[in-house]
Amino acid sequence: MEDNKIRPILMTKEEIRKYLRISNSLLEHLMKKEGLPFIKWRRKILFRKSDVDEFLDRSVQSFVTNEKTGDV
Repeated sequence: MEDNKIRPILMTKEEIRKYLRISNSLLEHLMKKEGLPFIKWRRKILFRKSDVDEFLDRSVQSFVTNEKTGDV
């Protein structure tokens, strides 16, 4: 399984939706309005799991920072 360290884990929209436990409409919102990174390859939309995890980390960090400053 060392191959996973070299190649990123790619996930479909359905896999990401289940991974995040969110609706399709929220996933679309995150992609279009919030900048959730994705790859468009041929007719498929794919996500690097590491990119999604980093996006979530940044979003949570931003929320925590805004909450502390009262900018929520």
